[in-house]
Amino acid sequence: MGRGIKDTMKNIKGLTIYDKYAQKENNVTKALIDLLRYSDVQLTLQFIKHCLGISEILLEAPIERRYALQVGNKLNECSGYGYIIGISDRIKNESKMPKVEKDTVPDGLIKLNNITVLIESKVDGNKIDMQQIKDHEKMFADGEIIQPFKEISWEDIYEFFLKMDKGNIEKGSITEFLLGQYLVYCENMGFSSMKSKEYIYTYFANKPKILTIIKEIDYYLNNLDFVYFNEKITDCFGYKIRKRNGKLTNKFFTSSTYKQGAYILHFSSYKQASEIQKDLDRVFQGNKKMNNTQSESQIYMDLVDNFQQLKPYIDIAYRERLIER
Repeated sequence: MGRGIKDTMKNIKGLTIYDKYAQKENNVTKALIDLLRYSDVQLTLQFIKHCLGISEILLEAPIERRYALQVGNKLNECSGYGYIIGISDRIKNESKMPKVEKDTVPDGLIKLNNITVLIESKVDGNKIDMQQIKDHEKMFADGEIIQPFKEISWEDIYEFFLKMDKGNIEKGSITEFLLGQYLVYCENMGFSSMKSKEYIYTYFANKPKILTIIKEIDYYLNNLDFVYFNEKITDCFGYKIRKRNGKLTNKFFTSSTYKQGAYILHFSSYKQASEIQKDLDRVFQGNKKMNNTQSESQIYMDLVDNFQQLKPYIDIAYRERLIER
C-alpha cells in the first residue's frame, strides 16, 4: 500500500476494516460476505431467514456453511434450494439501462445447510439485468430446486443489520465488532438514510488531491461569518448563509459527487453565473458546464490542483449570497 493511500486512511475518521479503496461495486459484496463468513453462524441464519425471506432452511446438525466471491464455475453439489438474490440501490437511476454483462459470474455465494444463495450486486443506481439472472441459474448444481428471483436493496440490508445490532448480539463478541464495522461501512457507502461527512470523504478516498481540497474548502467556509453547513448530506457538501431572521439562503457553494466530482458555484444572477463559467472554462483547460442549470457555474474536480485556485471564485459566490442576509 503506497504512502498516499496510508495517509488518506489516517485522514478519514470513519474508515473501517471493510474499506479497501477498490471500485465500489467490487467491494460491497466482499464486505457483506466477510461479515457473514467471520461472524457467528446465527448471523447468517438470521440474514437468510429474515432479511432475504427464505423459509425453507433446515437447521439440522452438523451445520454446513460456505461463502465465496466471484463464482466462476458451475456448482457441483446440490444443497436443496437455490436462490438468486439481486442487491441494488433502493433508488434506481431511471435514465440508465441495465448494463448487459458479457459474463455470468455471480458476485457472491452463501451456502447454509440446504440453501444456496447466489448474489448479483449493483450500486450507484444501476439496475439488475434479468438476462444475467437467467444465466446465473445455470451455475447451480444439477438437481437444485431453483426458486423465484428476489431483489432487495443495500438500504434494506443496512436497516436489517442495524436492528440486529440493537438486539441480541453478544456484547464483546467478534460478531458485535464486525457488525459495528459493517454498519459504519454502509454509512460510508451511502446505504443509510442519513449520510455523514465520511460518506463524501470515502467517495473520494482514492483521489487524495480532491479529498485534501474538499477538506480545505470545508475548513475555510466553516470559519467564515454566517456560513451554515447543510447537515442533510445527500451527494454533496452544501453551504448556505444564515439570515438575520434565522432563515437560510439558497446554497452558494457545493462540493459534489455529481459527474464523479464537481465544484458548483451558485448565483442569484444568471448573467454572473454565465460570466464566471466562461472564466472557469478559460482557466481550467478542458472544463465545461455539465448541465443547463442557469444559476450555476461548475468545475470538474479533477482539473483543480489546489484550494487557492478555487478560493477567488468561492469568495465571489459567498459575497453575492451575503447580500441576501
